[in-house]
Amino acid sequence: MTISPQTRTHYLDLNKSLRNRHNHHPDIPFLDWLRDILAPSVTRSTWRLYRSALIQTSTDPQEISDLQALSTALSQPRPRAKTPGLKTSSQRTRHFRSGEVAKILSALFHSRSLLDKHLGNLLSATILVGLRPVEWKSAYLSDLDDVPVLVVQSAKVRESTGSPTRTLLLDKLAPIEIESIRLALKFSTSQPWPELYELLRRRMRAVVQRVLANSTRNPTLYTARHQFAADLKAAGRTMREIAALMGHASTQTAVREYGQGRAGSARRGGVRATAEEIEGVLDTHNLRPKPAPTPTPDLVVIEHVFRHTRDQFGPVQ
Repeated sequence: MTISPQTRTHYLDLNKSLRNRHNHHPDIPFLDWLRDILAPSVTRSTWRLYRSALIQTSTDPQEISDLQALSTALSQPRPRAKTPGLKTSSQRTRHFRSGEVAKILSALFHSRSLLDKHLGNLLSATILVGLRPVEWKSAYLSDLDDVPVLVVQSAKVRESTGSPTRTLLLDKLAPIEIESIRLALKFSTSQPWPELYELLRRRMRAVVQRVLANSTRNPTLYTARHQFAADLKAAGRTMREIAALMGHASTQTAVREYGQGRAGSARRGGVRATAEEIEGVLDTHNLRPKPAPTPTPDLVVIEHVFRHTRDQFGPVQ
C-alpha cells in the first residue's frame, strides 16, 4: 500500500514514540509489551493506527511478520469481565483454584522477561507471608532470639495496639522459601513502588487472561494474600493469630473478608506470630452479646406502665 509523505512522517514519529515508551520497560520484549500492556490500554481505532505505523515503517521483515500475526490475534473479540470497574472486597477472587497457581507460575517462569520471573517469585512469596502488595517495599528480614523474622511496616496501623509493625516468625519455613522472600524484598525496592506495582498489576492481568482464558475468574497479587489466610485456617491456626499475621486489629476482618479454610492447604501456612502480637488482637469473632437481665418485679411493673401509657397515646407515628 502506498502512503503519502505526510502520512509516512506521521508514522515514523509514532514508531519512535512507541519505542521510547517501551524503553521504560526494558525487561519486556517489544511484541509482548504491545500485546499485554499497550493494546489493552487503548481503543481499537488507536491500536489500528499504531499497528499500521509500525508495519509501514519497520525495516525488519521478521518483525513485520510478527506484527501482522499479532494484529490478527488482537482482532479477535476481547473477553469482557462480568463485573466492570474496580472490584469491591466482596467481589475479589479470594483464593486460587486447583491448578491455577501452577499455570500462572509456569507462564511467568518460562517467559523471556526477567520482570515476569520476579513477578512469579513475588506471587509465591506473598502466598507464604500474606503481605499487602504495598507492604513489600518497606518490609525487611531480621532475627529475633536466633529466629529468622520478617518485620512488616503495616499499611494499616492496628488500632488496638497502635503498633505500626508486625513480626512474622519464619523458623518453620524451608531455606528456599526464605530465599524467595529475600528476593521479593530486593526486587520491590528496585524502582519506585507506584510505577513498579502498576507494571506488575498489568502483567499479572495479561498473563491471567492468557492462561485462564476460559475462566471468568481474575486472580491478582492480592489473591495471594487471601490464599495465605485460607492456608492458615486450613492449618488450624486461631483467628487471633491469623489476624496478627495479617496486620488486623481484630479477628472480624480475617473471619468475614478473607479466604476460607476449605480453599487452603495445611501443608502451607508455616509462618507464626509472636505471643505479644496475638495477645494484642481483639477477639471480636467470639464475642457474644450479653444476655438480657432477668426481669425483677420492679421491671415488670415498669414494663406494664410503659405499655399502658403507650396504648393511651395510640401507636407511634
